[in-house]
Amino acid sequence: MSIKEFILDKKMYFIAHIASLILLQILLATMGINRSGIIFVMIFMIFCHVLYLTHEYFRRFRFYKNINDQLEGLDRKYLISEFIERPNFYEGETLENIVSDACKSMNDEINVYKSQWTDYRDYIESWVHEVKTPLSASYLMLENKQANLEENLYLELERIEGYVEQALYYARSNHVEKDYIIKPYPLDELVKDAVRKHRKLLIEAKCDLKIDLQSTIYTDGKWLTFVLSQIIINAIKYSNMSMKLSFTEKVNKDFITLNICDNGIGIKKDEIDDVFVKGFVGSNGRHENKSTGIGLYLCKKLCHKLGLAISIKSDQGTCVSIHFPVSTTIG
Repeated sequence: MSIKEFILDKKMYFIAHIASLILLQILLATMGINRSGIIFVMIFMIFCHVLYLTHEYFRRFRFYKNINDQLEGLDRKYLISEFIERPNFYEGETLENIVSDACKSMNDEINVYKSQWTDYRDYIESWVHEVKTPLSASYLMLENKQANLEENLYLELERIEGYVEQALYYARSNHVEKDYIIKPYPLDELVKDAVRKHRKLLIEAKCDLKIDLQSTIYTDGKWLTFVLSQIIINAIKYSNMSMKLSFTEKVNKDFITLNICDNGIGIKKDEIDDVFVKGFVGSNGRHENKSTGIGLYLCKKLCHKLGLAISIKSDQGTCVSIHFPVSTTIG
């Protein structure tokens, strides 16, 4: 802050001070104070004000100069609040509090994006590892010219497509609200769409499929179909020799619940509470080397964005339940 800037900032103060001196001079003259007395009072008043303004200027000058010096020396300028000296005047304290709050908010925002970036990087590394498996299998089929080559390649391509779709929806999952349209859908229509996407894998697993649905719900068809696809893929991954998969519903006054149940290897009781946690694989996933720990996490996240609840239980096989509030359903 230069002296010129300080004076311009205090111009109303100077105008008021000059006006008060003129008024004081007139008042002293009317009281019969001689010329020498009036001059002495004027000089004394001016001296006091100059002393006050000098003190104010240098107090602010040191404070703002310190901020500028610290700012120029910082590579990460958003950390400036940590280096500001505590000011000894009210305006400076107010400014320091504002800067501190702003920097804290920015640091919190940066940490959120850092965490998201780290999670996304970890996911991509895991995704690349997973997608290499069907690619390697496809190359081996071509090299060995296996029987039913076309059908087997189709299955591996379907697996690759599933991984690509998962990566796409993972990237979009933080911005679902910008890309969804809520409309009424027959529940069995959405389920059949998801089943058709994986019909080859279900046929390969010799799946005994049951769909018994009548309700109509309000949702975004694209996002819910993806959620259903992830659940179907999980059921296929952890299926037994004779796979069974059923889609049934339960209706009450509060919810229409879609139950997706299989007869696979199930989930251990001490792991059931963690299956929706990002990156959680579980003993079955580690043993079979089949899981990235992302599928059910995405299901939970997307259901939350769509205003739905999702739960899971595992007694004999696994049963995933998606709960549609009555306020968003018609039946």
